[in-house]
Amino acid sequence: MASIPMSDPRSQPARVSATAGRADGSRLEGLDALRGLAALLVFLHHGRADELGLGPLGRSGQLGVVVFFVLSGYLIWRPFVDGEVDLRRYAIRRLARIYPAYLAALVALSLVHGSRQLLDFPAHFLLLAQNNDPRTFQTLLYPAWTLQLEVTFYVLAPIVATVARGRVAWLVALGLASLLTAAAIRLTSTLDPGELARTLSGFPLKAWLFVPGMLLAVAAARRPDVVAFLGSRRGSAVAAAAFLLALAVTPVERLPHSQNGNVLLEGLGVLIAVPLVAACLNGRGRLPVLVGFGAALSYPFYLWHADVLDLLHSTGLHGWAWLAVGLALTTVIAVASYRLVEQPALQLARRWEDRVVDGWRSVDLLRRRSVRAAARRLGDSSA
Repeated sequence: MASIPMSDPRSQPARVSATAGRADGSRLEGLDALRGLAALLVFLHHGRADELGLGPLGRSGQLGVVVFFVLSGYLIWRPFVDGEVDLRRYAIRRLARIYPAYLAALVALSLVHGSRQLLDFPAHFLLLAQNNDPRTFQTLLYPAWTLQLEVTFYVLAPIVATVARGRVAWLVALGLASLLTAAAIRLTSTLDPGELARTLSGFPLKAWLFVPGMLLAVAAARRPDVVAFLGSRRGSAVAAAAFLLALAVTPVERLPHSQNGNVLLEGLGVLIAVPLVAACLNGRGRLPVLVGFGAALSYPFYLWHADVLDLLHSTGLHGWAWLAVGLALTTVIAVASYRLVEQPALQLARRWEDRVVDGWRSVDLLRRRSVRAAARRLGDSSA
């Protein structure tokens, strides 16, 4: 099936962009700025900024990752809410957005580190399945563990949309089932911390982190007043109160640092991420510096930053100098990745998607003509 209607069956579907920020496909600059901010939060965490006197800001890496997931939930799900999604264009654009930069970083860092992991486990890395094996989990290109979750969400989104058919209750049930299962495993598991983190870093146990963004997409299309409230000062105050209440009843010893398997930290992160995304949907948060960075550089910056920091640290750099040089060098590499890899790949994808879609339409037209011709011949023979 080339395209499938995913919106509420009571509404009239209209064909929309596969990666629209709004229903008309225009970009929301606030979301780009938020994406850039999330990348910087993860960078500060891996750069041990908390040891430089930045306090909670330097321990907000988990918040940055949660913001990425909530953003993906909104941006990927919004077109499915608005109408029909051409799955061929959807697949081509998602592949072009994620894979070329990932593959370039994977090969480059394998050469820089002299690592044989890509040669020893090619299927794990090339198919973005490194989370499934403790030998490859969070090793080469450490931050890419989140890409497996992103790509899994891309694949499952059309299936979930087909089943849910616009019913919000299905999304809520999916999120609760994922969250409660992850929390139960976290509280009762006897696995060592590393294996527990790996177990909790995959689908469906991380699926709930995409659901708040998906619900925001539904609200933006059907109940914009809800999004307006969540992004307002009053909504932010309610979210802040919920955050403080959750923090007050959370055992402090359970929150030593950001960890992939820390469901408590992720839940607290959602309470912050949702009003931030809603505020951006309301037109707030358009910081010019972060808009350009978030739109073009946040993805390659995120891919490269941890390895750049590790390599610089091995030279003896530390403290503010380490952080400043790491920020500058990662930004330069991100610019090179965007200009030399991502931009050409996206341009090629735009040309190819028209050819692929036109080709499929031609095939479909020929098939229909063949069916009609066969039906006419059958009718003539029976006459």
